[in-house]
Amino acid sequence: ATLPAGESDCTGLVIVISNPGNDPKQACLQALAIEEAVGDEDGIWDRATCEDQDFTVRQQFCQEEEDDEGADASDDALYSLPKIKKATRVMAHRLRNCFHFNFTDEIVTAPQLWGGYTKDKHIVGVLGMRVWT
Repeated sequence: ATLPAGESDCTGLVIVISNPGNDPKQACLQALAIEEAVGDEDGIWDRATCEDQDFTVRQQFCQEEEDDEGADASDDALYSLPKIKKATRVMAHRLRNCFHFNFTDEIVTAPQLWGGYTKDKHIVGVLGMRVWT
């Protein structure tokens, strides 16, 4: 499905992080091989965020409810909307301790992961990205 990514769109990928431990932010940083420093820029991990999510009260895991889902949407995004809504329902009812992994706005292009823990304590999520220019 095509996901909104700020000033771009991207194709979401379902990923699994096996044996992630209890800290989803740490698990995402390690599984996605995010560098702690890039060039002269230190503290990349300090700019990572991981917010609890309740997908049972959302129609789209990757969109804030107040966002207008039809405004300026590409044909791909409109085609993907039913898939995104279905994935949101699956995550809401099959995953526990759901979260949104992201980075602060200081990181212009960044991966995002919306996911949660399975009953077997693995992370399942949809990997996307975002771009701010």
